Amino acid sequence: MEGYNSDIRRQLWKYSFIIEQQRRIIHNKRRDILLDNVPMELLSTGSAERYSSIHSQVGEEILRKVEKQITLYYINKCWAEYLDYMAYVRESIHLVVIGKKSPLDEFHRIAIEAFDNMLERIDAEIVGKFNTVEIKEEGIDTDKEGLRVPSSTWTYLINDSPDQFSSLPLLVKAATDAISGPLFTIQSVCRRVFGLSK
Repeated sequence: MEGYNSDIRRQLWKYSFIIEQQRRIIHNKRRDILLDNVPMELLSTGSAERYSSIHSQVGEEILRKVEKQITLYYINKCWAEYLDYMAYVRESIHLVVIGKKSPLDEFHRIAIEAFDNMLERIDAEIVGKFNTVEIKEEGIDTDKEGLRVPSSTWTYLINDSPDQFSSLPLLVKAATDAISGPLFTIQSVCRRVFGLSK
């Protein structure tokens, strides 16, 4: 039993490792923005005309505050959406064995591609919101502009349930057996995995 549980933990770690590395990247990005350790230049380059127009009205300090608020909001929002998407991917990734692919390799490929897309989307969302948001002398009204920060954020993907990947070996075996047989259908895989009768 201990060996079985150890195998499950090892499998969980393999799936969660890449997400944990990405979580650290996002965490460091957020921390640097909160502590003002990075120059905020996205809006001055991505929306130069509006930036200079608003800069002359409210000044540098307010613009930095606005950029910080918008940036942190979209980092949190896009990260939560990314984790939701990856949870969906994780639930169905075992089906790639039907196409003779490695579930772990496919999961990592999808995670890297989706993470890169998320980073690009964050920048696009920040610039897009800046172009439509109303900026006053005191900054922006986050509630009015739909930028209210949630009370909590979903930051982890893998839980410690030992049953999370328990059916994966059965699915791999069923798919392998079905593919090597003369006739392959999804129905035959389901019959073998779940013991369904014809």
